[in-house]
Amino acid sequence: MWQINQNILEIKIEFACNIRFIQYNRCGPVGHEKKGEHVTRFNIIAVGLCWPIAARPFLFRAGISFFQDFKRNSQMIKSKIKTLCAAAAVLCALLPATASAKKVLYMTTEETPSFAADLASFEANLAAAAGGAANVISRPGALTNDVLSADDFKPENDIDLVFLVTGDGATSAHNMGVITGQMAARPDLTFVIFADGCCNTGSNATPFADAIKAATGWPLSYSSIGPGPLTLNTNSIYSSSFSSLPSMQANYYYTVSGTPAAYALYLPPGQPIPSLGSTATTAGLLVPQKVYNRGQGSCTFFLGDSNPFYPALGQGARIASSFLHAARDPNGACKKATYEPDLVPTLTATSPFAVNQPQNYKVSIKNEGQSGSTDGTLEITLPAAMTLDVASLPAFCAWAAPKITCTPLNAIASGAQHADITFRATPTASGLTLEAEIKNVTSELNLKNNKARLTLALPASVPTLGGPALLGLGVLLPMLARRRRKAAA
Repeated sequence: MWQINQNILEIKIEFACNIRFIQYNRCGPVGHEKKGEHVTRFNIIAVGLCWPIAARPFLFRAGISFFQDFKRNSQMIKSKIKTLCAAAAVLCALLPATASAKKVLYMTTEETPSFAADLASFEANLAAAAGGAANVISRPGALTNDVLSADDFKPENDIDLVFLVTGDGATSAHNMGVITGQMAARPDLTFVIFADGCCNTGSNATPFADAIKAATGWPLSYSSIGPGPLTLNTNSIYSSSFSSLPSMQANYYYTVSGTPAAYALYLPPGQPIPSLGSTATTAGLLVPQKVYNRGQGSCTFFLGDSNPFYPALGQGARIASSFLHAARDPNGACKKATYEPDLVPTLTATSPFAVNQPQNYKVSIKNEGQSGSTDGTLEITLPAAMTLDVASLPAFCAWAAPKITCTPLNAIASGAQHADITFRATPTASGLTLEAEIKNVTSELNLKNNKARLTLALPASVPTLGGPALLGLGVLLPMLARRRRKAAA
């Protein structure tokens, strides 16, 4: 079997004598020839999309030449295989592959034919915004009829956005548990939930809202109202991702009261734009990834209606593009800082490491949140094989083995840094690890980034080849292969 596969991104060579070059990305066998008990398998690049144009002709010619020689001479010498293998390895090191396109997982409840058609129409909008139908995994009715598991959301599926829509149908209790579990534990995913306030709220809207309440600690309460247009809360620090969608027409929708104003994204009719620091009643709220489950969960958007998808309203395309932008843009709403303070420590050594030699250390603390902090505690845990110079501690720090405790921290404005906290200690061994942790910051929601570690080790001296040397080696190896071929002839 011989074939060329445009999707193959690397060269792979395997044969019985165990000389091997393993691919870095997904790769399937292009061709194989069986001879006795020995199987030789070659995966050759035709024109892999991950390679720069200048490299493709060389890889194509090298691969095809290799195949031709193999078919002419089944007793091909090992040195020739080693040469091509090494050249391929060098090129793979020099020329990074292009990541595959991420996909949207689109799931709905079981719906009547008419509403299912409306949801299929929105799916077309979603596909257009995602770069084509191949980038949308469509599972209509799955929330009601399928039995979901964590495997439906695993990273190997290349999913980064999960779009869920409920209407008249009910999400099964099992599926709700699987989904809300993923929401709490998957910082690599974004969940966009349109749960209609008309029907089956006990199986759809309310459990989703309860999961958000548990993951944030917000004192949320719910009710159903309608109809009316929903207005973008322009005071929200996350509203810029939705500037092309200043309002959404809704019907019978579900509202959530007690939402912090910064995260209240779409407001029901008659609701004034809330001031930051207050709470609001909202029909659509956003929980950024750094907020959901203390920074350990997903970016999650919840809106209590699915009627915005009606094709007659003409807003499906803007909904799809706005939410994909919010989820995927590096500066989109999902990636933005929390409205609350968010203190992040960095622990470094400020003098060269040597066993049994005093060394200076410092902890830097930056406030990456949108609001200033007023307090907090820093704890630094030292390993047993380290002797602290207690006199080197700042006045507001105390030592009680194995921890240094510094409290209270000074107020830190948004984007600013606390004065460095320094100390001196002597390590009596290599491989020791120190840890700094920030605690007890009023209103801080993101705790995922509150720790910093530093491992002390002597630097290893490893000889390396620079980029030019590697490139020269990649050119030289095929030339050597040709010379060997001529000599053998």
